[in-house]
Amino acid sequence: MKNLCWAILSFLWSNYAYSGNTECICSSSEDLTIKQVVDADLLFRGVVIDQQTIKFPELGYQYVSTFKIVEVLKGVYENDTVDIIIGYGNTCDPVFMRNTEYLVLNKYNPSIDMFITSVCIGSSVWDESSKWNKASSREKRMIHEFQNGKFERSWWNQFHQLIAKGRIIGGKPEGKWEFFNRNQKTESGWFENGKKQGDWITYANKFEVCDGLGLPMDCNLEDFKPPHPEGWISKRTPFKDGVIHGTVLIYHESGCILSESIFENGVRTRFLPSF
Repeated sequence: MKNLCWAILSFLWSNYAYSGNTECICSSSEDLTIKQVVDADLLFRGVVIDQQTIKFPELGYQYVSTFKIVEVLKGVYENDTVDIIIGYGNTCDPVFMRNTEYLVLNKYNPSIDMFITSVCIGSSVWDESSKWNKASSREKRMIHEFQNGKFERSWWNQFHQLIAKGRIIGGKPEGKWEFFNRNQKTESGWFENGKKQGDWITYANKFEVCDGLGLPMDCNLEDFKPPHPEGWISKRTPFKDGVIHGTVLIYHESGCILSESIFENGVRTRFLPSF
């Protein structure tokens, strides 16, 4: 088993390329999901008042947009304006237009003390008078339920596929949450008072597991014993009070550890490829 892990890791590392830039994942056409709302550290409506390109020591050049906040829908932010990183590179576009209102979901990056977008929705979707009124109403209802709800339920997409299970208390996720893609579990973990706590597990895609084990992509995984008690997993991420704290483990489908990243209060202090 040890020799097998070594061979797998050597091959993967020789073909591994790393980029320090943030991913360009802000899309004005993307539908809002409950997972994005749950994961966001700051969710607000705001108007773009400035845009610039800034070079960061760890991230390189990034597009940064300054918003005048109209309404904070999730999280706490005391200032009237906020700077948001939206990525940079050949595949990135400065998607925000000046003097235009957006609904923006953001994750906080402690290493640079700034927010980075996870998704944005343009005013054409948010505006009730637009042709996207139906989508706007659905997304507004989701946010309203999240802010005011006290319930445990399942969420489904427009194709009637399960996407999440969890409990909301007073506008905060609480207890065990599970997320799904095409009815397959993708992630699970615990919230305490709205913040992630303990180990969060990312599950491997079935087809990737079959392929990674050298089997047909439609193999039956029930015929094989998974390498972890939680099943076929690809990542284990420890959280403390909502930020990554501890050792993040990335796994190969065989169960071998591909890498270890050590975090302290959300900041990565060390990266260890496991060979």
